Amino acid sequence: MNAITFRDKYCERFGCPPEAFAESVFWQCFYPRCKSFARLLRWFNPDFFRDDLEFIRSVADTASFDEMQTEIADFRINHTPRGFLRTRMLCRMSGQKLTNLGSKLFNNHDGGPVTNGGTDFTPRV
Repeated sequence: MNAITFRDKYCERFGCPPEAFAESVFWQCFYPRCKSFARLLRWFNPDFFRDDLEFIRSVADTASFDEMQTEIADFRINHTPRGFLRTRMLCRMSGQKLTNLGSKLFNNHDGGPVTNGGTDFTPRV
């Protein structure tokens, strides 16, 4: 029997088709103050967020929160944010938000809403 992955849990919890998983997690974990600008930036330069999407794909098939944390730590070591937009303007997804989401999905057994700081996670696909 195959283990249930982060992707499986996310897609089940939010009714997200697997092919939309990375994009949905990306926008859900993006720093809010830069979302509008990021949509425009992505339209002009689709590869600007390639590392962020790679980050999400690297944790998609993890089957436990410990495994997910290991992948996140490895990614952070090997992909330090660079450039004014990513470092000062936080025009990137938040690794901490992804960690919080993974923690809640892997450890949330009561079926209640998945929240972060009182705000429901609502994927925007």
